[in-house]
Amino acid sequence: MNMAALNTLGACAAYARRRLPPFEAELLTCRAAGADKAQLYAYPERGVPPGAARTLGAWVARRAAGEPVAYILRHQGFRFGPRDERLRGHL
Repeated sequence: MNMAALNTLGACAAYARRRLPPFEAELLTCRAAGADKAQLYAYPERGVPPGAARTLGAWVARRAAGEPVAYILRHQGFRFGPRDERLRGHL
């Protein structure tokens, strides 16, 4: 896949969904693009930052090879989801 063609959130998500389960694809896409899930669905035509497609491609390849998402993102979700910041200062 030509990574230059992955210039929008929607294109990046479609690429990731072809190789991974939807939840993992959306999680990696949003993290690589610096977006949240609402933005992914509301504004799929939104452009992604330079380098986001390359990062996503590397992450998708690592996940497809069996590496856990927590290792790829260097963060393990806690109870409410992958990035629950509300509890961080209280633990």
